[in-house]
Amino acid sequence: MDKTQKLSNNSIHLIVYSNSIGKNLKELKIFLDTIQESITGIHLLPPYKSYSDRGFSPISHKILEEVFGNWNDFKKISSNYQMCTDIVVNHLSSHSKEFQDVIKNGEKSKWYDLFIDFKNLGHISKEDFELIPVRKKEKPYINAKTRDGVKQFWCSFTDDQIDLNYKSQKVYDYMEDTISFLTKKGVILFRLDALGYTTKKIGTKCFLNEPEFYDILNWYYTTSKNYGASILPEVHDNVSFQRAISRRGGYGYAFALPPLVLYSLLYKNFKFLNNYLREIPQPIVTVLDTHDGICIPDVEGYLPQRELSKLIKQVQKRGTKSTLRKQQQNNQIDSVGGIYQLNCTFYEALKKDDFLYICARAIQIFSPGIPQIYYNGLLVGENDFQRVYELKDPREINRTQYFLNTALNRLELPIVENILELMKFRKNHPSFKGEYNLHTLSAHEFKVSWNYVDNFNNEEFSSSLYINLKEHKIELK
Repeated sequence: MDKTQKLSNNSIHLIVYSNSIGKNLKELKIFLDTIQESITGIHLLPPYKSYSDRGFSPISHKILEEVFGNWNDFKKISSNYQMCTDIVVNHLSSHSKEFQDVIKNGEKSKWYDLFIDFKNLGHISKEDFELIPVRKKEKPYINAKTRDGVKQFWCSFTDDQIDLNYKSQKVYDYMEDTISFLTKKGVILFRLDALGYTTKKIGTKCFLNEPEFYDILNWYYTTSKNYGASILPEVHDNVSFQRAISRRGGYGYAFALPPLVLYSLLYKNFKFLNNYLREIPQPIVTVLDTHDGICIPDVEGYLPQRELSKLIKQVQKRGTKSTLRKQQQNNQIDSVGGIYQLNCTFYEALKKDDFLYICARAIQIFSPGIPQIYYNGLLVGENDFQRVYELKDPREINRTQYFLNTALNRLELPIVENILELMKFRKNHPSFKGEYNLHTLSAHEFKVSWNYVDNFNNEEFSSSLYINLKEHKIELK
């Protein structure tokens, strides 16, 4: 396949780490080649050398983790499959050459303005600090000893992830250089990790601030487009932000889909899912599971609070410790009890019911957008409590690492074979080039169809998915 092939309605991707299936990129390619009839591309989670957060704290976007292989191994994949990978846009590792130069040279470092020195922000009140979102228990900065003395640099996530200063041109120069480098390696879709955290202004929530967020978004869209790539901003909040992203040329993220699909199948009620699918933003990427948990904020407004709370309690019975929002960590209860992510595999969330799981994958594959299938979802992985215990991170419950032979053997499971057939259908059927239609039926029934007219060849193509939960029936035509 031509690596420059454009994303389309027949695109379908596998989400995977470089060492999730096999120990490196060479072994991963063997797996991809085995399922090539069912995929067009791959979302390769960050393969960069990193000291924490499994690639999401890069020392550089130009240096691969040595154990994964080299850029030739990367290009062998991107030359045969549409390549999506991450740019970590909010921060760099404290081990990066840029931050280490700041440590060594202080304010004389040419990289000093790449990061945010709290002393340059003026007075910050206790109330100001309370507004700032952090993904850790401490205040949102690190005390770093430089040649000029101890400095406080902003970090929203961990002490190894130093936030970037989007008021400095140096950030834009650094990111353009990164985009240029990665597109030469075959990347055609950039997932912009933690983009919502880039808008920082004391006295505000410092997250998804408008209109600053759109200024940064537009820059990434225009710059990526100039290098022949598209963008997939990672944003967790109300669906309206996904619409705003789509209107500005980026791919939205259908993060509302997973909890809505879970609710529909567990409680035999498609009403709320249908409401979402009638107005799902376009263009968009759909997911059911990812390397992180099942996110909750994105579904607010579509699933009533009472029903959402019911779903959360149901899934928590089978998963592990949920990720909380900052407000909950500060003992401030919000609308859904402070839950940010549910940590559970999608298969376990559906009570390991094979019929419901196939229904879930079919709904995703027949929904508008580009389906991205998480590797552990494809392989129908169960909760990995051992990894949670060993690595002390509840998200590891859905990050099982498979030996290559183990993964290849799982492809022979009947349920996995069915999922691959669904993916192959989406990849190859002409109907998905056309019009999407949602059919209103009873609450326990779901139907969607696609129709495409090829005027050049005077041919018409159609397909449909029908699910009846009370009759335990699924039909694909």
